[in-house]
Amino acid sequence: MPWLTQLFTKNPELAVYLALGLGYAIGNLKFRGFSLGGATGSLLAGILIGALVKVPVAAMAKSVVFLLFMFGIGYSVGPKFFKAMKGQGWRFGVLGAFVPVVGLVTAWVVASVLKLDLGFAGGLVSGALTESPAIGTASEAIQALTNIPDETKQKLISHVAVADALCYVFGAFGVIYVCGTLGPKLLGIDLRAEAEKVEADYGVVRTKAGTVGQTWSTFYDPDSFPDTLDFEGPGVLPVVRQPELRYTLPLIKQKMYAAVAIEQPKSDLSNLPEGADGRNTMPDFAGNWRWEGKPGHIQVGGILRSLSYDNNAGPDDSAMGWGLNVSGGLKTFGSDSLVATLSYGDGIGRYIQDLPSGSAGVVDALGDLHLLRAWGAMLGYRHQWSEKWRSTVSYGYVQLDSSSEQGDFAYDQTHYAQANLIWAPTKNFYVGLEYLYGRKEAQNGNSGDDHRVQLSLQYKLVR
Repeated sequence: MPWLTQLFTKNPELAVYLALGLGYAIGNLKFRGFSLGGATGSLLAGILIGALVKVPVAAMAKSVVFLLFMFGIGYSVGPKFFKAMKGQGWRFGVLGAFVPVVGLVTAWVVASVLKLDLGFAGGLVSGALTESPAIGTASEAIQALTNIPDETKQKLISHVAVADALCYVFGAFGVIYVCGTLGPKLLGIDLRAEAEKVEADYGVVRTKAGTVGQTWSTFYDPDSFPDTLDFEGPGVLPVVRQPELRYTLPLIKQKMYAAVAIEQPKSDLSNLPEGADGRNTMPDFAGNWRWEGKPGHIQVGGILRSLSYDNNAGPDDSAMGWGLNVSGGLKTFGSDSLVATLSYGDGIGRYIQDLPSGSAGVVDALGDLHLLRAWGAMLGYRHQWSEKWRSTVSYGYVQLDSSSEQGDFAYDQTHYAQANLIWAPTKNFYVGLEYLYGRKEAQNGNSGDDHRVQLSLQYKLVR
């Protein structure tokens, strides 16, 4: 293809961008749950382009791009490296020294037996160990040789990249197989049990149907959260994460579940008498019923909480608050989906995230505790314009029956609306633009609104 050779010779950057584009496309292809990833895909795409068209790339460009690659690795791994070296981190240091030595010795033996030249041997080390920085080390070592002509040097350096790309595939899948299947069998390790130990170290303990640790409240349905760039989302959602003990009972396998939990309580009262403190006499009791199927899911949650205060200088009082949350998701047309939430309760307070502290109940002048009624609703719709473009619009409303004891500017109601456009060229990267509107009204009729435009970018370093 002379015309393509001429085009890439004049504009070599086009070949680089083409290799990156094809590489990410190849890397995202999945086979039985595995994918090569962007790095390996780009290597294979580069080999394909190089086999079809001779593309001259300046040595300086190679060095600069490679150094940027090295900088990216160091920048992302650096903070974790120093944290990992604390405590038992020395074990990882020993492993980090042992693996390269074994890999280098193995590559030397294989290269000697198969009579591979220096370039193929260097690529064997970098590819089999999936350590692309070794490409630069091997290339610089070959370039520094004084007993061979420059033409031979360039040939050997090109062999480094070829061998790296080919061995990288087997190196990546080999690690998965050894670490996930062969290694545990040889060492007699139960991976599931070890994973549960790690969860326990982070405060989460799971049994066949139970959970102990800090996680989302059983009252909350995370799957009903609309696809917003705004982290908090609509104000009615009960986005509460706290320590709890939960038991989940499967009623119909993979379709219907019921869960009950005891969760950490928190005082949520306002207008307390001087010297009085909120009191937690028992945990919050939460539960839900959930059905899942092809059309979507529906969940009904409930919360029961004891609200009281203690006053050493006068009377005290207590009451039992409650709340209901009905939520769900529905697949509509193509890849579109609809989510909705409705919450209602007396003393529900902090289980509606938009309500301020002290919204569960108020103490009057006589010392009597009155629970405050609150309710709210949310509706969100996500439309998939194409494989890489999507949008979400949502609206939320919250209303609180505040007491005159809280003053004229006490919370009455809020409105929330948003619309966004998100571009996700890969599974671990997206850019989005979102418009947000909010309005708040007080008990005395005063109100205010605000507008916000948010630009967000996210790249997941770990999939």
